[in-house]
Amino acid sequence: MCIKRIQVFINRCLRRILRIKWTDKTSNKSLWERTRQIPAGDEIGRRRWRWIGHTLRKPCGSITKNVLDWNPQGKRSRGRPRGTWRRVRDNDVKDSGHTWNHVKRMAQDRERWRGFVGGLYPAPGKFEFPIKCNHTSDKMSAEEFSPQPSVTEQQKELAQQAMAEFEKGAFGQCAKTMSQLAAARPTDVKVVLNRSVALFYQSQMKQVDEFRHNIHTVFNMARISPDLSEKSNLDDSDYAVVYYNKAVVLYHEKQYRAALAILERLFKYIEPIDESLAQKVMLLLIELYLIVHQPYDALRMVANVEKFLIGKNQTSQDKDKNDSNSVSSVEVLRAKLTLYKVRCSLMSKVIKNKKDYKSLQGNSQPVNYAKANYEYLKGNLRKAAKILGNPPNVHLSHTTGECLAVMYANNQALINMCLQKPNIAICQVRDALQYNEKVSKDTVPNDKARPSLQLSYVSRHFQLLHNLGVLQLHARRPSPAFDCFYECVQVYHRNPRLWLRLAECCIMHHKEHNDADREYTHRLGVVQSTVGSGIHRKLILGQGLEKDKNINTSGGVVPGLNLSFASFCLKNAFALLPKDPLDIKPVPQDSMAESGPLPTDPLLLSAEPSNPLQTSEVANLRCAILTSSAYVCLCNNDFLKALQHAVNLLRQPNLTGAQRYLGHMYKGEALVALDRIADAVTELNPENVKDISTTLPEVLSEPEKDQEPLAQNRGIQFYLRLLSKFAVRKANLQHINANIIMLLEMNGSSY
Repeated sequence: MCIKRIQVFINRCLRRILRIKWTDKTSNKSLWERTRQIPAGDEIGRRRWRWIGHTLRKPCGSITKNVLDWNPQGKRSRGRPRGTWRRVRDNDVKDSGHTWNHVKRMAQDRERWRGFVGGLYPAPGKFEFPIKCNHTSDKMSAEEFSPQPSVTEQQKELAQQAMAEFEKGAFGQCAKTMSQLAAARPTDVKVVLNRSVALFYQSQMKQVDEFRHNIHTVFNMARISPDLSEKSNLDDSDYAVVYYNKAVVLYHEKQYRAALAILERLFKYIEPIDESLAQKVMLLLIELYLIVHQPYDALRMVANVEKFLIGKNQTSQDKDKNDSNSVSSVEVLRAKLTLYKVRCSLMSKVIKNKKDYKSLQGNSQPVNYAKANYEYLKGNLRKAAKILGNPPNVHLSHTTGECLAVMYANNQALINMCLQKPNIAICQVRDALQYNEKVSKDTVPNDKARPSLQLSYVSRHFQLLHNLGVLQLHARRPSPAFDCFYECVQVYHRNPRLWLRLAECCIMHHKEHNDADREYTHRLGVVQSTVGSGIHRKLILGQGLEKDKNINTSGGVVPGLNLSFASFCLKNAFALLPKDPLDIKPVPQDSMAESGPLPTDPLLLSAEPSNPLQTSEVANLRCAILTSSAYVCLCNNDFLKALQHAVNLLRQPNLTGAQRYLGHMYKGEALVALDRIADAVTELNPENVKDISTTLPEVLSEPEKDQEPLAQNRGIQFYLRLLSKFAVRKANLQHINANIIMLLEMNGSSY
């Protein structure tokens, strides 16, 4: 009964589309013949068996695959339909003359399975709706929706000739042949698309706007959605190549998210697509996942390629063992997938798996750069520089659009930075910027020049500028580093680490080091005089270094090398971080059981143009932001905010010794400013300083608690603040000096 209702609905829709009235006396049979339709029951059965074949090809243990053989015990209530899903399946298998076990084996071969499904339920014909150039009239007669005429022998010869010319690279002749074919079949979507591709190749891939316009023309002719948002558009697998071409154009135009959205929707319906096109779709998906820094999704796609493509080629070797081309193509694909695995591991910072790294073969540029990156992450810097070799002779690759000279100079700069040679690294990055500017001018010498699609977006200006800013900051040049970061943050405004770098430039410009504070003339200003003698002796403290302190009252939104803008940058950086795990309430076990297992992939935080941040790196970044925020708030006399940041910093589980030391010092100074002297003395206990190293501890230590206050004296307020200034941000004091600072404070408070 339900299928009959569906059939009635389909017939009504077809009559409305074709504007057939009841006075025309058109029967349903003639309507189906005219639109090349099949009964709704046959269409449902055909889709059902396509889904069964897709499910049977899944790995063992899959829930949907086990459901096919699931036979629950029990009795059905009366009144329900007799024809269950299992009975319909068994009847179809019986009518085909096969057994269920034989059908299972048959499903592993796609071509054989398609023939089996076509024997059960023949596929409907393709019904095209030709589009008229004049859209002034909204009413269209039924004759305008006639199907495509049959292909003649002459048209077949023209199509074969065009294919041969395209494979030879004679794109001009191919475009002429396709123009002749398009004149004979002006409403054929495939002909229009192939002619557009031939014309695009004839123009040396420079007429990008015309090709994009032709793709949208194909979308309009085929009546399909350009963004693949409608599920009905995926029924015809022949239109998959149109979406693939659009994704390729978006990929070369650096619109990676848009291309990824199209291919992800297309991948859900990869089964009926031709295997060669499906392989290209999945390989482009892997490349896009790596570009948008999603290595775990890329690894899953690599597994899909190995399962559906390499496995298929291995089974087909039994049929054509003498075909050496298929064997070589499989080897090339296997090497490409190995390189993708290595790139995914490098991006996720997993360098323990040596099997994939050792299996890299060849001396191509991608392989050498992957090997150099592997040695770089292991710490073998000189070996990485040796693998990079000499500078390349060819600066620009016209096939990929990558500037090899820029990549080489940038990689050498990173190696020199790790070798503590920031000045040499700065020169190399500047050379890379010059190469990049030269290549950009060569590809587009004037406004009228039209570069090819691969060379339209070759500039790496902002990535190189980001690296230059990091090098300038390491070389203690905050002003040029600030200029680089400020230009980059307009593009990578979602990177929390970049906002922290901007704040660090402001802090370094405000006070680069504490050497001037340790001079004897400055220290004399701390203690002005003494009163009394013996145990009644008291110290009279002066303003010390506070007399030279100037607070910037300008708004922090105005960019500049000041602490107000540093506070603004730190707020942005902290807002871009995910929620602190310490503030997340634990999920009850009952809710976890209902929601299912948690995702196994680690959480990655986007930090473009760098690789994504893992969970541990996000925790370290949060500690650095809190440390800088506490210092900036102290300098701006915002003591309550500084106390909050210091308390939040000290409760973090993964702190370095220097960060813990600074947390206690900043918290103590904020408590003194808030007139909480007893708590401040507790925080400034020398026992709190056990380590001031900048490396993460192997075993996380719990914060010390319940320390008894040693003194209560309001007069040490300025002295405590002065002592905390010696530990500003970088913690460049030694462990013994840090203990001496706190011991001096305690000794001074005992008088």
